[in-house]
Amino acid sequence: MRQDSTKAIVESGLMSALAVILVLMGWYLPVVGALISLIAPLPFLVVSAKHGLRYGAITVAVSALISYFLTGDPLIIVSVVLSLGSIGLALGWAVSHGYSAERTLLLGAAVFVIVTTLILYGSQLILHQNILKEMADVMRQSASMLESRFAGTGTATGGMTATTATTATGATSTATSSLKGIAESYKQYADTLESGLMTPALILLGSVLLAFYNYIILKPFAQRLGVALPNLPTMQEIRLPALGVWFIPAALLLMVIKSSYTAFLGFNLYVIGLYYLIFCGMFYLCRILLGEKDNKFVKALFIIGLVFPYFPQVYFLFGIYDCIMRLLRREG
Repeated sequence: MRQDSTKAIVESGLMSALAVILVLMGWYLPVVGALISLIAPLPFLVVSAKHGLRYGAITVAVSALISYFLTGDPLIIVSVVLSLGSIGLALGWAVSHGYSAERTLLLGAAVFVIVTTLILYGSQLILHQNILKEMADVMRQSASMLESRFAGTGTATGGMTATTATTATGATSTATSSLKGIAESYKQYADTLESGLMTPALILLGSVLLAFYNYIILKPFAQRLGVALPNLPTMQEIRLPALGVWFIPAALLLMVIKSSYTAFLGFNLYVIGLYYLIFCGMFYLCRILLGEKDNKFVKALFIIGLVFPYFPQVYFLFGIYDCIMRLLRREG
């Protein structure tokens, strides 16, 4: 028993040192730091999976205190304890209890929802810092950069034939109008984001994505340290419940009711339902195009398609079709 305790303490100390290194790298390195932050929960996951939540919590506390003494910034304690420690402990606890990959992801997403809510509203109440407004300002700056990129584009055509000049001018005009459209959508999205109208939906969707990214990034590292996270199902195997097709009709019904509360609830449910059907359609297309084959390149193209114009609309339509057909066949 004492030997087990000694082993747990030693491993907790080593993982605390690793956590501090990862936290400081994530804190001080721009751009790369965001990627490192996805790996930073690893030490807490390993300790809690092997030795339980008690030693996992001790590792989080020690890492947070050491990080604070090295940086002098109290916000780093919040970052370690809430953002990194909580997800690491949750995933480790799920692994130690033999949870499936799906249940582990759901637990991770639920933890991210709680943590994100605390950070967003806690920073506003305690620090008087509006994170949503700051994010909206960043989007507006991006929109301004897009607009200014082609603002000075001239129509000089010296040295060109009339036909070439006309073609070049037309191409430039098309590119400029496309960029203006993107910039305008950025501004509209920034206004909606700052208003807080989409906050619950964004928290939920963002939490699911963060839990997924954390899971797939941490899995190979955790395996090297002796903790085996269960394998996720392939994209062809994922079938979201078909009843989710009713999210959008329910949302529209709520928005019809003349109440600010139901309109707010309906709008967020609409956004959630929209993305729900987009992912349903993506998984359905992957299922019918790949079948039993495992083509990582094609799967990557499906995922990349989420950020390109028209692809999400196609996924959405196929998502509706898939859900309705499964409901008619009573497959759920």
